[in-house]
Amino acid sequence: MGLEPDNTGVRKQRYGKRTLAASEDRNPLQRTLSFEQDAVKYTSPCAVHTEEDFFMSKNVKVLVYCAACIALACVTSMLKVFEFPTGGAITLCSMLFAALPGYFFGWKVGIASGLAYGVLQFVMGPYVLTPIQVLLDYPLAFGAAGLSGFFANQKNGLIKGYLAGCLGRYFFAFLSGWIFFGSYAWEGWNGAAYSAVYNAIYIGAEAILTVIILCIPAVNRALARVKIAANTEKQ
Repeated sequence: MGLEPDNTGVRKQRYGKRTLAASEDRNPLQRTLSFEQDAVKYTSPCAVHTEEDFFMSKNVKVLVYCAACIALACVTSMLKVFEFPTGGAITLCSMLFAALPGYFFGWKVGIASGLAYGVLQFVMGPYVLTPIQVLLDYPLAFGAAGLSGFFANQKNGLIKGYLAGCLGRYFFAFLSGWIFFGSYAWEGWNGAAYSAVYNAIYIGAEAILTVIILCIPAVNRALARVKIAANTEKQ
């Protein structure tokens, strides 16, 4: 390190390849202002973000959208168009909201979100016979909503994905009904036939109602815009 005086009263201080000019008459106030300006510069919103910051921001956004979808699914599951006395209900499109995370972010996020929704459904209204029955009726049945992620990038992907989620839920509800609720079968019906028809009535009715709503162009376009917003990073 070397100091070289010049004719202007300014000393040049060299550190490796960098040369810093320091005025001899700079007072403490000036140095404080300079430090504050540097601090503003390096903490500015325009500063370059790292790759780690990008992924953290993306993960937070995914969590927020999934939480909103789960909350809407929980609320609409309590708005019942019709409820059967022995279980099962036609709700106000609750399975649609459960299927949205898969449509927005793919099947992995969709299934994880569906599993979380299934656990919340169990907490809100548990019906327990055996652990296997609980697994079929709650995490697996509602986790199937995440199958919508396999159709996320296809034409009419939301409708296809939603129906795939409903079929997955129907499969697990059918197994549960056949194995654990066959004794409730109507007279002359075996457990498998009873479960197949019983679960098809309320799951199928809600699916038809929801698909009709999704066929409204304004609704379809609005959900497509939400998907774009969910996957767009602000600069």
